[in-house]
Amino acid sequence: MVGALLSSFLDLGGMIFQGNTTDVRDLIAARECPQEYPNLIVRVGGFSSRFVILSPELQEEIITRVRHQV
Repeated sequence: MVGALLSSFLDLGGMIFQGNTTDVRDLIAARECPQEYPNLIVRVGGFSSRFVILSPELQEEIITRVRHQV
């Protein structure tokens, strides 16, 4: 199913795909108990970072990003 999403993206002229596959529930849990998720890496926007060291505002932005279902 992810292949269909990427194929459509490319067919429509997409050039750069920056996807995260982490479940939102895991992001919320990491925000609440960061000591349990020290190695959770997310794509931020041009760089990757450990989720738990990001500012609360950036964590919230990542959690609330649009999610596409396939």
